[in-house]
Amino acid sequence: MKGYSELTEVEKKAIWNALDAFIENTSQKKAIYAEAIATLAYYRLQRHPVWRRNPTKTQKNASYKRWKGICQYPPCKDKTPIDPKKKNLHYHHRSRGIPDQHGPDNMVPYHRHPCHTNEHKPKKKNNQSRSARGSGLGGARSS
Repeated sequence: MKGYSELTEVEKKAIWNALDAFIENTSQKKAIYAEAIATLAYYRLQRHPVWRRNPTKTQKNASYKRWKGICQYPPCKDKTPIDPKKKNLHYHHRSRGIPDQHGPDNMVPYHRHPCHTNEHKPKKKNNQSRSARGSGLGGARSS
């Protein structure tokens, strides 16, 4: 079996196409808008007891206990437990799309800043503000 990170782009595309077909077919069979089916599928996956995207509080607590609250970002030198009451605690998935993805061995505590931010290395697209991007008007918006 493969996890999400091991799928090729061709495999991902085939799965996306199968999901699109499922939504379209269900929409036609049930006479329900495809958008409603897609929304329902999204909400179901967000809350699914096994496949959910985000960990529960219980799963976060198990991770915190397992790792003693210490940031697991490899370059981090701070070995002081992160205070769970502060806003700087973030739980990071080592892998996604695997069994028990929110188990304590896969969900590890990170400092939100800078560790988790550095792990994902967000790239700045350019120096334009968000409101200027894509407007074609150099930042001005039409109403």
